[in-house]
Amino acid sequence: MSEQAPPAGHDGFRWGHIPPAPVEPAQQKALFEAEKQALPRLIQDQGGVCRACGFPAGRALRGYRAPEPPNAPWVGVCPLCLAALDWSRAPRAARLVYLPELSPATVSLTQHSLFSVMYGPNEDKADTADLLFDQIQARGRDLETLFGYFEATPEMVCEAYWGLSEAERAGAPRLVERMRVVIPPQELGRALEYWRAKVYPQWRQGRGQ
Repeated sequence: MSEQAPPAGHDGFRWGHIPPAPVEPAQQKALFEAEKQALPRLIQDQGGVCRACGFPAGRALRGYRAPEPPNAPWVGVCPLCLAALDWSRAPRAARLVYLPELSPATVSLTQHSLFSVMYGPNEDKADTADLLFDQIQARGRDLETLFGYFEATPEMVCEAYWGLSEAERAGAPRLVERMRVVIPPQELGRALEYWRAKVYPQWRQGRGQ
């Protein structure tokens, strides 16, 4: 069965990948072990910087390997970009929003910027950033007419995709390329705690926030 991949962005990444079938537990375990082995080198070689959006993720970098070509090399990306690149690896709490005017990488950086301010020392700016993040999440309403759900998730779309025929899948890339993945900050767990302590303070200073 031939699978259509979402078009590559200007950065060369193919965002919004959905595997042709659910990933079996044994495959997930093998992927995790391969990623674990690749990560130390990726963090060192890339200086902890996400290859997709440029955020200095540091030790919270994740490993990503494109589905094509076979045996594609591992690259280090931040958890936000990992979820946006491969929807099958997005957290269950992730949401889809309709934001075709912004690239997936820009949406990742925007989330990082908002999280940085939300957990910064200025309470007024933190409240504003929180409201702005809510506004981004509210763009999920635009997908309600397509999916029949107010809160569309990558997991839901993956499951729907796996139930389609080959002919029905032909239109999926056009739909996927208009959607962006948003992850609530609490879902980032240890990565967010690390960024709050080690990365966001310097990042705010460097960006004049």
